[in-house]
Amino acid sequence: MALVHLSLKGVSRITNEIDAGLIELVTDDGQTQLSIVCDGSMILQFGFRLAKFPIRSKLLPEVMWRAFGEGWNMSLHILFADFIDGEYIVYMKNEQTKQSWPIRASDAVLFSLIANVPVFAELSLVEDYGAPVDSSGKGVTMPLKLLPTEMLRQALQKAIDKEDYEQASQLNDELKKREMKESNNRGFS
Repeated sequence: MALVHLSLKGVSRITNEIDAGLIELVTDDGQTQLSIVCDGSMILQFGFRLAKFPIRSKLLPEVMWRAFGEGWNMSLHILFADFIDGEYIVYMKNEQTKQSWPIRASDAVLFSLIANVPVFAELSLVEDYGAPVDSSGKGVTMPLKLLPTEMLRQALQKAIDKEDYEQASQLNDELKKREMKESNNRGFS
């Protein structure tokens, strides 16, 4: 199993009516990034930590880490293992005990920031779902396959409303791929 180390590049709010944001993780060579869609409340949580607000030391995750977890930090890491049905499959792993716990991707990155725990991803995941880093600073490159289905539907409706039929076609194609995959999976149940 080949692993790639990832670092937090940035967090940003998606600029439209959807209360969501993007967490960007970048490979050590700075060439490839994984983007994680998260809800707006998670963007707020990252904001507290990244802006280094004094209150952050009294927030529950930080207090819990200091009270119960600091002795683990040498053996813990986060692993992005797969991407299934529009969701990253992520684990917090303890190398000493060989235990692992499933964790939501955005929570895993937040925990990594709080506890200074390294983040890794399967090389195949980075190859399949990573995107080139946009060094112009004008935006974030994110494959459509990373967007949650509901967000795709909302974006499709907006593209139709704006008469952007090229964008609407791309979004519709991605939705059809998911529907076909879902119906195929149901056939095997």
